Amino acid sequence: MLGIFILLVFLGFPIAFTLMALGIGFGYYAYFDAGRMWRAFDRLDDGTALGTQVATWVEGLVNNRVFDLFVN
Repeated sequence: MLGIFILLVFLGFPIAFTLMALGIGFGYYAYFDAGRMWRAFDRLDDGTALGTQVATWVEGLVNNRVFDLFVN
């Protein structure tokens, strides 16, 4: 994490945005729970409309505890 931080700062990204992105990225990795995130997607039928499948997939992707922590 420190190496990526130094690299991004040397590339010219602002420190605040770099720290925020690193916190979200590594937090997403640390709090990844496949059972919680893809529960609704696994229950879809094969004949479900594409729009419903995509919406459920996106909802599962962002259903991670790190986003609750980020808001707090």
